[in-house]
Amino acid sequence: MNDEEINKNTTMRKGSVVMLKRPMLGNNIYNVGVCYESYTLGNRTGLSFIFENGEYDGFSPEEQDLFLFEIDFSETISHYQFSNVIQLSDDFNYIKANALDFLHLPQHIRDKQKKIMIREEKIDSIIQSS
Repeated sequence: MNDEEINKNTTMRKGSVVMLKRPMLGNNIYNVGVCYESYTLGNRTGLSFIFENGEYDGFSPEEQDLFLFEIDFSETISHYQFSNVIQLSDDFNYIKANALDFLHLPQHIRDKQKKIMIREEKIDSIIQSS
């Protein structure tokens, strides 16, 4: 099963760069992460993300909608071969160098991404209340 089949309800896939909508995993709201694998556990599917502080977790499609906002895509990390969490920890510097360039973006660009995310959430809220 490929990333598109696993995540029919979202455009996120391996290589997606996201911003957190809520604080979690020791990260603040708006901290950034990247998807390094898609997975299937029994009949459940999801995507695993690692964040700028090195913490990682898996998110179901529903959790992706609740907690994550896609801001970019890393072609390099879309080809990353996840093997286990020990290797992931060892590879964190590689991931940061090849996908987390956004960590070094000027503050005004990160602020612009936040504004876009907030605006899209407001639009979604209005649509859902209609």
